Amino acid sequence: MDVEKDTNMEIELPHPLRRRWRRLLSAKQLYEALRPLFFVTHLYGLTSFYICRNNETGQKEIKKSWFSWINGILHIVLYGVSYIITIFNNCESVASYFFRSRITYLGDMLQITSGLIGVTVIYLTAILPKHRLEECLQKFHTMDLQLHSVGIKIMYSKVLRFSYAIMISMLFVNFSFSWGTFGLLHSSDVSPSLALHFTFMIQHTVIAIAVTMFACCTYLVEMRLVMVNKSLGKSVFFEFVMWPIWRELFRPRDAYGAEQTLLLFTYLLGLTPFLLRGETGARHFQLSRLGYLNALLQLSFFGYCFLTALIEEESIVGYFFKSPISQAGDSLQKFIGLVGMFTLFLCCGLQVRLLIELFDLVAHIDDRLLNLGVCFNYPRIMRLRHTQLILISIIQLGYLISSICMLLLNDVQPIYTATVAFYVPQVFLLSIVVLFAAILHRCWQHFTALNKVRDNIKVDVE
Repeated sequence: MDVEKDTNMEIELPHPLRRRWRRLLSAKQLYEALRPLFFVTHLYGLTSFYICRNNETGQKEIKKSWFSWINGILHIVLYGVSYIITIFNNCESVASYFFRSRITYLGDMLQITSGLIGVTVIYLTAILPKHRLEECLQKFHTMDLQLHSVGIKIMYSKVLRFSYAIMISMLFVNFSFSWGTFGLLHSSDVSPSLALHFTFMIQHTVIAIAVTMFACCTYLVEMRLVMVNKSLGKSVFFEFVMWPIWRELFRPRDAYGAEQTLLLFTYLLGLTPFLLRGETGARHFQLSRLGYLNALLQLSFFGYCFLTALIEEESIVGYFFKSPISQAGDSLQKFIGLVGMFTLFLCCGLQVRLLIELFDLVAHIDDRLLNLGVCFNYPRIMRLRHTQLILISIIQLGYLISSICMLLLNDVQPIYTATVAFYVPQVFLLSIVVLFAAILHRCWQHFTALNKVRDNIKVDVE
């Protein structure tokens, strides 16, 4: 973890140069670690403030100046003049010295214009919302002071060395690229103008510095998140984040929660266009426009697949048996399947309120039975629903894979419309069967519980 404990021990280095080198690569507070980075950004006009030392307190702090604003405006004007000069120099660019045509001339003009716009946007977004960057740094500083009060400090020397490494690597890559490009041009007796040198090198340098500043800020956020995560431990994360999700999926506490996985599965299929809302104890179903739209899209897609397979006279059964009788049977089977899917979706859409009333009635009966001391095992009910869904998925997937592999091994490639028209409706039918079996299972539990309550009452009376 990027933290260190408080200590008053200091290591005295015998040689002055070693002490200066250590002072250059070490930092004891946030502003001191970021001082080299913001010195470079202030020099290039990217930030309207810089970090300096307060003579009274001896601590580093943020300081603003009018020179920062003037410096940024001068850089924008200087870049604009340089880009305009390159445009008047017949759209001079590095690429134009290698490739020149009417198409590349237009491309060079667009590249110069986009470069000018890009640099201007970088400067404006860096100067105008300056208070946001300052607020972030102040929040980091306040957070570090609070951590320091409990004996933990951020390793600012690591932040300082990270900024050094990023800046040096960026500048080295930029210098090498620029030196290699212009060295190749000069070796071919080509002398680009000073404006082209300036726009080519400074443009990449400004972008590299902006990326460096963003990388350092991201690194600061990462260090604090890692520290907070290690400080709090995994137990807090599991208790406040993972446990509610785990409890909702495998430890429901009411009748609605026990059926939520099944209802979500049928909702994705477009069969039940309603969603479960609210917390435990105050849950209710809410009709969803997205659910109706999903049902309409599913029905349109199936209609397209059935009609396409019917017109092209393709079917899975037809790949195994091909005769005039089987073709007539396949056509009849597709027509029946299309009518069946339309009927299924139509009934689900018209009887959706009845289905909601059934689930509400089941939850109401559970509450009444709870007053009599009867409690249902909702986690077990949910596990039963999960088992049923997994079982039908495995059966359908195994049936699909075995049939398709059998056809492919015999050099038969079925079209996807015939595959959808043959296999997918079975998933919808099985889902409806599981849904109504769930309602019957809850009714059976209610009647069983009522019989036990009645028997207990008889025994008490006798």
